[in-house]
Amino acid sequence: MTLPRKHPAAPLKVSSCTKATCEMWRFQFDPSGYAYVSLDAGTGVFSITSDWGNWAYIWNPGSVGGDHDVKKFIGCRTNTDYLAKKLTQGQCTEEFDADATKAAWKKYIEEEADDVGQKQQMLDLLADCDWSTDSVDLFIDHMDIYLWEFLGELDDMLEMRPSYTYLALRDLLLPVIQAQFKEEIGYKEV
Repeated sequence: MTLPRKHPAAPLKVSSCTKATCEMWRFQFDPSGYAYVSLDAGTGVFSITSDWGNWAYIWNPGSVGGDHDVKKFIGCRTNTDYLAKKLTQGQCTEEFDADATKAAWKKYIEEEADDVGQKQQMLDLLADCDWSTDSVDLFIDHMDIYLWEFLGELDDMLEMRPSYTYLALRDLLLPVIQAQFKEEIGYKEV
């Protein structure tokens, strides 16, 4: 296994350590749920720990606009998808969509089968697939080899959707956090 960066020798040798103070917010939601949000405006470290997941990112205060205000940058950002993508770094943003995949494969079989017999065989094999799993790997591992060979390159044929945790971050948590930040900086919508 190769590591993406040079792996440091153990134990780590600390060359410097500084202590910083950050702001922290605790959100409690009805009927249940929580989120702890922290922001160190001096370093740009922003993190969320919640019932729906944990995310963090560092924005360089020198690159967030003329006033170098990270709270304002996050609070006034109109595109929550941008913020969510930064916070997730592309991890766990999508999940397998069994229904959409099944529909796409059915259409493909109906269009590409050589004859009625092959079409019916592939549709029967498609119906026998375990569509109840969210795991792409488990799904593919239990798929009939004849269907697999007929479909060809599966990576291009799997339908995905935004994951539950990504949607919770983008559509639920970030708007609440942004509203709090806007209120604190006195931002008024024009």
